[in-house]
Amino acid sequence: MIPLLQSHRQPVAWNRHGPIDGRTFLGDVYHLSERLPTTGNAILNVCEDRYRFLVTLTAGLVCKRPNLLPPSTVPEALKQVVSDRERPVCVTDGVPCPEGVACVEFHEPPGCSAPSERIPAFSGDQIMAEVFTSGSTGRPRSNPKRWGEMVSGATRIGRRLGLDQDERGSLVATVPPQHMFGLETSIMLGLRWGWGFHTGRPFFPRNLAEALSEVPEPRILITTPLHLRACIAEKTALPGLRFILSATAPLSTEMARTAERQFGCPVQEIYGSTETGAMASRRSAEGTGWEPFEGFRIHREGSHWLAEADHLSRPVRLDDRLKENGDGTLELLGRTADLVKIAGKRGSLGDLNHKLHSIDGVEDGTFLVPHASDGDVHRLAAVVVAPTRTKRELLQELGKRIDPVFLPRPLQCVKALPRNASGKLSRERLLKLLSKT
Repeated sequence: MIPLLQSHRQPVAWNRHGPIDGRTFLGDVYHLSERLPTTGNAILNVCEDRYRFLVTLTAGLVCKRPNLLPPSTVPEALKQVVSDRERPVCVTDGVPCPEGVACVEFHEPPGCSAPSERIPAFSGDQIMAEVFTSGSTGRPRSNPKRWGEMVSGATRIGRRLGLDQDERGSLVATVPPQHMFGLETSIMLGLRWGWGFHTGRPFFPRNLAEALSEVPEPRILITTPLHLRACIAEKTALPGLRFILSATAPLSTEMARTAERQFGCPVQEIYGSTETGAMASRRSAEGTGWEPFEGFRIHREGSHWLAEADHLSRPVRLDDRLKENGDGTLELLGRTADLVKIAGKRGSLGDLNHKLHSIDGVEDGTFLVPHASDGDVHRLAAVVVAPTRTKRELLQELGKRIDPVFLPRPLQCVKALPRNASGKLSRERLLKLLSKT
């Protein structure tokens, strides 16, 4: 059995009013577990407040009912996640519950119930949550996560990052806790190492600076390249950070170095997937090689790469193209699905996106393959945020950087890309933007 907390005195979370300790947290957990309907086999957790999310997650552990963590809170995504569940219950602090699903509104502030010092312990084999893939290429897929597996993952991450078992600090995250990266780092890392997290999910740079100022040092910022790029562009002053932890998309070496200079701290990156959790890390400003975590074996088998670890029930086939370096690190060459062939020439969407972002004035953008009636790729398209540049200028700049066969036709300029809370893009929504050209 693995205990939930190290001590009922440890800070679990922080909000603008101050710390929320373990006694308060445990009292809220037991109170919510008593409010949940006794029927049903799962809890759909759509709480946006990070503290309420954790209270709901833990109440599910107490009641032995896994939390369903959707990739998005849009109605269709929620409907898909609960479609095959028997009488699920939805716990929410604002997001509308799916039609026909029992709903528990959770708006109470921390400390709404009697505090408790009774720290529960759970079997390592107990399923804590089902994390769903984004569904960008089809129906979201469920990935069950066991309590022991998640604790082990947080232990590996903390050791790699150099956390001290006796040190206490603060976590501020821009990523939702329903996402695997957010769950591992903003929730489990805090529970395992005794670091309290900020309850909010700041989005704009000024909100991020405010959230960091509301928690004590040492501080870790858990974020994405999307948010880092915005903070860099706006020259946001962030309160002192131990380091920045980024994931969901690779950082360029140039961007990582710029972030380190501007914010005065190291930038660490996590490489992982919904299926495996965090597998490797790197300090992006120092090189491009990824160092696998202890216990992970990432190797090639035929034309594919597999990840194996003791906590995984079977080898997981990765959707990435990798290369092993002589020092044991791995080079990420791009997604398998990123490879395109046009007029006999091969290219990578990841590399094309990198070149697009290198153009002065480009704030965001992406290449994609439009639908082709015969299944072949004849052309590429791009959607770009570049308010100070014209389409003609962008195409001229791209022409200096890429082969003419990969120039995007059409290229659509927009005010913002339709990214979700984790910074990921929906192909369907991108195609809708292109249809307006």
